[in-house]
Amino acid sequence: MRGLGLADVFSIDLRVEADDTVHLIEFEVCPGLPCFDFRAYCRAEWGMALAEAMAETAARRLRG
Repeated sequence: MRGLGLADVFSIDLRVEADDTVHLIEFEVCPGLPCFDFRAYCRAEWGMALAEAMAETAARRLRG
């Protein structure tokens, strides 16, 4: 998790396709981390608001 810069993540779900393509399905932040803290995390780590990060994730998924 450190190598990916996901120090605040405790759970990650991946899907592996038959052709070995890997998709990130879900990640969950530490229990007790309020939504506003996760917004601050998105802003600090990615320079995006939470809604922007979610939209970018969805756009990448649709393009793929």
